[in-house]
Amino acid sequence: MRNRIVMGFVAHAAMIAAACSSGAPGPAGPAGPAEPAASGAAPSVGAAASASSSQPGAAATAPAEIQSELVAVSELPYPIRLLRLGPTLLGVGRDPLEDMTGIPMGIVEGGRFVPKKELTFPGFMAFIIGVAGEWPRGVDMAVTGTTGRTAIAMHYTLTADAGWRPSSSRDGANFTGIALLDGSVVALEAPALFPWFKPEVKTLRGPKITRITAPLEKECARTMIAGGQPPEWLPRTDIIPEALGATRGGTLISIGTRGCAEGSHAEIWDPKSTKSRIVQLPSKLDEKNQNTALVVPGKGDNEAYIIHGGVSFFDGKNISALPEAPARIANAAVANGALYAITESETRFDEKKRAWVATKPPRLIKYDGKSWADVPLPTSPDDIAVDQDGTLWVTSGTTLLRSRKSADEKNQVAIAQKENKPVILNPAAKRVRAAGPLCPSNLVVLYGFTKVTPADYDFPLTRKALKGHTEYDKTRFVVANDGGQKFFSAIVPDVATGRKLVSLIEKEVKGSKPQLLCAEPEIVREMKLDLKTGEVVE
Repeated sequence: MRNRIVMGFVAHAAMIAAACSSGAPGPAGPAGPAEPAASGAAPSVGAAASASSSQPGAAATAPAEIQSELVAVSELPYPIRLLRLGPTLLGVGRDPLEDMTGIPMGIVEGGRFVPKKELTFPGFMAFIIGVAGEWPRGVDMAVTGTTGRTAIAMHYTLTADAGWRPSSSRDGANFTGIALLDGSVVALEAPALFPWFKPEVKTLRGPKITRITAPLEKECARTMIAGGQPPEWLPRTDIIPEALGATRGGTLISIGTRGCAEGSHAEIWDPKSTKSRIVQLPSKLDEKNQNTALVVPGKGDNEAYIIHGGVSFFDGKNISALPEAPARIANAAVANGALYAITESETRFDEKKRAWVATKPPRLIKYDGKSWADVPLPTSPDDIAVDQDGTLWVTSGTTLLRSRKSADEKNQVAIAQKENKPVILNPAAKRVRAAGPLCPSNLVVLYGFTKVTPADYDFPLTRKALKGHTEYDKTRFVVANDGGQKFFSAIVPDVATGRKLVSLIEKEVKGSKPQLLCAEPEIVREMKLDLKTGEVVE
């Protein structure tokens, strides 16, 4: 399962920038509405996916053969994301349809992607976490979207005659993954940012599955409270989940971080067991490699690869570390007994362009059980998946590639060449995750700007709430840009300060709901405040 969330904005995805109301005067005049809260929610399917891939160029290469394991089998009408769906693959368009009726989808049939109008997903501000089932019998989809103020966990079902229909939703929540388990479809639902409920393994379809998430240890709770964390802010579970997956043999695995222990951890429910065991992953976790959280089913029925701060292998009982990958991994799949992965593009911030710029495109790599190696491709890859037969599929711009059926198989179509020159990336491509001690930039998102918000708006209600609170003298108040959306935010020196600031603004500014998260948005301007008076310092 992929989780670009984490959410937050989560978790990825995840977690994530949201469109929301601002505290600016409205069209009626200066006496506009009070400052409402910024939201923390998922990006749109199109925006999040488009940001992570290069756009294909107009030119196409001749079908010259290169020494690669894959061949180009068909052209795509548009760039797609690949999701495993029963015996086949679901292709999800990376951008909305031109008529804005929704996100286009289709099925991979006979080596070709076939768009299906009845699969069009009527949603934009949402990120698809995963799908399960078979088309056209019935499909379940876990989605994290937005209410405009906070994230929302949504469960959709799909049938040939009715299309996508919402089945359930929960405000302030997100799904970290979806999995098939003992004939049922389950998903792990967790709070988007604020721990107001205990993460729960929910049964979306089939006989009810019971898997109990481990509660927060009492000693950890005492330690956190002694450190100044309010009891209402304590996590409800030992693991703060970021991704969920399952082996074909029935082992359910959730990965994430713990409240009082460093590093990445896995919560494992052995087959038929309702209670879990917590295992620390051997891979190192730091602020440089938290962008991806994945649980990838392995070759064996009860095997899986776990990607979180590194790559680990689960053999059904124990977890061991794999050699360090040559680059950070964005997505992965297992085919022919090997782990194939697409790396993240390498980026830097261009001060002149005021945008994140890709310096190295993604590439396809594989681990054969001994070492990592590059898999040659004519152009940089976008996404990867494996079907029920074990065939590996890769997308690259508007070209669909798959594993060779024979050593002498030739490309069936010309390959749409993508520009490999640096491209400007939407800042939303930088995953927003939960705040914590490993985060290089803990951020409190206070309010969002709308089209009518003056560029120099100074948020008087927030300044009034901060008046006299000199304990925030080490906090930077800024206007930041993330994913094309501007936010009034506060960069706090530590998590404890961030939580206190959130509580203060919630209490003093009616209707506000600030979000504490880990993010490094583009800073548009500083807003220096005299905390004794609450006035802006010129």
